[in-house]
Amino acid sequence: MVKANLTAIRAQAGFSIVEILIGFFILSVAFVSLGAYTSTQRSGLYKSNQLADGTQAAVSALEEMKRELSDSATFKQRYALTASGALPLQRDRKVNNVPYGVTVTLTRGPANDYLLKVRAKATWKGSHSVEFGVLVPGAATGT
Repeated sequence: MVKANLTAIRAQAGFSIVEILIGFFILSVAFVSLGAYTSTQRSGLYKSNQLADGTQAAVSALEEMKRELSDSATFKQRYALTASGALPLQRDRKVNNVPYGVTVTLTRGPANDYLLKVRAKATWKGSHSVEFGVLVPGAATGT
């Protein structure tokens, strides 16, 4: 009778060491996968934020140039300077303490139109960039 009770107790004693090791292995695989997923999401969010900041830097420089060109004397001067080709102007910005190199390039529009093509390109980390452009008309009389 004592021997029967001992066998029953051993049968219900719990998990074996092999079962525990398999459980830990499955949990470790799950946690490693979760960590890799979280890291990828953080990296994507960081890149997305930089793209948004680069866009802000480029659009800011573009709007500043449009505001400058709204003055007819400034427009006329810049239009004359673009007669020989593109006129690059550096308008670097710092957004959220990250430096963005912003180049605003002025070129003439189609022949016989008194237009300037304004392109703003923001570059960061040497290999990432975003670019926007707009046409800015001069005075209606062409002077």
